[in-house]
Amino acid sequence: MHVGAVIAASTRHRIAILLIAMLWAVAWPSAGPTHIELAKRLAKAHLAGNALPQFSAIRPDATLADAYDVQKRFVDKVAKKHKGIAGYKGAVAGAAGQKALKLDGPLSAVLFRDGWLEATDKPTIRLAKFPGTKIETEVGFVIGRAIIRPINDVDALKAHVEAIVPVIELPAGKLEAAQPMTALDLAAANVMSANYIVGRRNPVAKVNPDRATIRLAKRLARGDEEKNKTTGAAAHLGQWQNLLHQVNHAIGQRREIKPGHLILTGALGKIIPAEP
Repeated sequence: MHVGAVIAASTRHRIAILLIAMLWAVAWPSAGPTHIELAKRLAKAHLAGNALPQFSAIRPDATLADAYDVQKRFVDKVAKKHKGIAGYKGAVAGAAGQKALKLDGPLSAVLFRDGWLEATDKPTIRLAKFPGTKIETEVGFVIGRAIIRPINDVDALKAHVEAIVPVIELPAGKLEAAQPMTALDLAAANVMSANYIVGRRNPVAKVNPDRATIRLAKRLARGDEEKNKTTGAAAHLGQWQNLLHQVNHAIGQRREIKPGHLILTGALGKIIPAEP
């Protein structure tokens, strides 16, 4: 073979390898830690009681879908420690909050079994164990029939709900703050899910959750100091549509929705820092 032909073939071969490498880099960009690595970092910080890594600062290229994938891996790593999954919760239920965080709808997260507190037990929360605790007033739905596939409308959804309950959610913990917080940070961190106090169960047929009056007051020696007052309708598009969103999101994440699970639709009105 002629020497020039050998050199030309070798050059073409090297060019082909270079082009393949460039295409590979475009298709699979190197953009920092993988979802598995980030989930491990979140789990380690969570279990140690430290501030959770800020997802958007570590992966500025990420999407909300990426954040939910990290959340799922993170939750799977810590769920056993928290006695399993007890249900799901919404966040940023109000229209103003969604606009501020540039969302098209509410965020979603997982509730842990060991965070379930019954109001009748008059539970006590030790703030030293749960730093950064917030108080949120919410509406919850207790599932009566398992849901295994997406649901198309509210009427079909109601057949799966056993009861409607008032809930005080007590999310806790902190995020690292390398930059302003984003919706992706909350989603990846499982929206700081911790404790939640569940009130009396009400039959679905007897309650319109959008008309429910929600009032939170601090008891003082001389009467009560009102901290929050709103209604169930504070959730953008209403309670049932928010529940439908949370159900279908959980199913889309390949989660199970079992009888007895609780689903919260998100904070209503003010979010208040906890105090003794």
